Amino acid sequence: MSFQTGATAQDLCLKSEMLLEDVAGGLYPANLETRTFGFYEAIQNSTRSTPVSRFQDMTDEKAKPGDKDCKRYTFRYKQKRCAPIGDCPSLCEDGTPNLNQWLHAEPIIGDPLCAGFSLSHDDYRCLCEGRADYYLEELRTVYETLHNAINIRWTEQFAAGVGNYPLIGSATDCADAVNSATAPEILCLFNDTTNKPQPQALFKLRQYFKRMGYSGSPTIVGGQALDYWNFNKPLFAGNDCGNDANRGQQLTNTFIDYDIYGNLDTKDECLFAFAPGAVFPLWWRQYSGDNEYFSDTRVRRSFDLGRAVGKESFLVDLDITVNEKAGTDCEDIMYNYRFKVCTDLCKMPQDAFSEDCGQCFNYCLKFLVDCCPTDCNDWKCP
Repeated sequence: MSFQTGATAQDLCLKSEMLLEDVAGGLYPANLETRTFGFYEAIQNSTRSTPVSRFQDMTDEKAKPGDKDCKRYTFRYKQKRCAPIGDCPSLCEDGTPNLNQWLHAEPIIGDPLCAGFSLSHDDYRCLCEGRADYYLEELRTVYETLHNAINIRWTEQFAAGVGNYPLIGSATDCADAVNSATAPEILCLFNDTTNKPQPQALFKLRQYFKRMGYSGSPTIVGGQALDYWNFNKPLFAGNDCGNDANRGQQLTNTFIDYDIYGNLDTKDECLFAFAPGAVFPLWWRQYSGDNEYFSDTRVRRSFDLGRAVGKESFLVDLDITVNEKAGTDCEDIMYNYRFKVCTDLCKMPQDAFSEDCGQCFNYCLKFLVDCCPTDCNDWKCP
């Protein structure tokens, strides 16, 4: 293959399509792991579970390259009804049935998250000659940078939207509900005297979700304390009290994120839990379909960054530009690669819940964890 002082659109498309995705992905060592991002993995995993969401007909508005807004979504939902309808409803004067009407929401995804790098002409030559291994570290850096940025954004957005614990006992007024963001309850993961893990510590969390009407296993995200608790449970199976930590019904959807405290700028040992469907990610790719663009000095297209580093599919926008100074040698040509992803975490709107039904919550809770003794009060909600 010969090289000119510039690159054609066909060259750019070929290198970004075949070499970056197919060749690079095939050469990437299977045992060369990238970082893990606990909150990101928790959210993605929850989308594969049976949701509590009542959203319908989610659509999106098309945008063109250069639009300020990343993406606007429109979807509809209904508020829960808890009282029986009774007799067949009569029609209103305008002919509209007096039934539970659809509500609408239009969330807009915020600013895109970006990462990238530049290649000299010699670097680009190595890529075009099939030396994809020369390129893998750059791709992995972009992959980890974008995932870390998503993890931080989703963590902050989730923490800002946690809601109330469910009403307990005879309480019926949502004004009496306790907000988990401002007054989080403490879960005693470890005994403060023996330092042993207490498997019953998460029973209160589980019971809260049962009281909210969710019968599945909630998704739990925690940091070092939760990881230490998971690690130590099997070590104390069959302890001197006769308890076997491995025989109880376990909460399996647990995810560890050691960056959770730094991302939230807090020293509290916190733990978050949510029902799948209570929050969900919105994604949008700008350079796809009719919005893809190819010229002699620029390519804008969809790109599978996940496959390029040997991971599961992770589609992003790729913008390649060739900066060539007229009258200079080819060594002055720069090939700029910019990767972009548009995503936000969306939660069920508050008016999807009915105070008349005692729904003073949004299925998203915050707890604190500590070393403390357990007693009968920890086996029941107060």
